[in-house]
Amino acid sequence: MDDPVEIKRFYLHELIPVSTRLFMGSISVLLLVVLYRYLKQERTVFFAALRQAYPWAILMFCWAGLLVTSQIIDQLPILHNVTGHVFEEIFESSAEVIALMALIVFGLQIRANKRY
Repeated sequence: MDDPVEIKRFYLHELIPVSTRLFMGSISVLLLVVLYRYLKQERTVFFAALRQAYPWAILMFCWAGLLVTSQIIDQLPILHNVTGHVFEEIFESSAEVIALMALIVFGLQIRANKRY
C-alpha cells in the first residue's frame, strides 16, 4: 500500500474510490460556482469592503491567499518533502479556521448594523 504522503493527485490515484472522487469533485465544483457567482454579482461591494478594511473582507482575502499558497506549495517539486507537506497542511487547516472567523465576524457586523 502506498504511503499517504505519496498521494499527490487525489483524483487520479487508484486507491481513492470513485464515489469519493465524485463526491469531492461535486463539492469543489459547487464551491467554485458559488464563488464565481458571488464575485460576479458582488465584486464591487467586496472590493469596497476591502478598501474600507472591514474585518470580514480582510479575513476572506487571507483565506483565499492561504488556499492559493497551499496549492502552490503542493505543486512545487522542490517542496515535495516533509517540510513542504507540513506547511501545506498548516496553510489548509488555517484557511478553514479563517473562513469560519470571517463568517462569524460578518454575522456580528450584520447584527450590529441592524441595531442602529
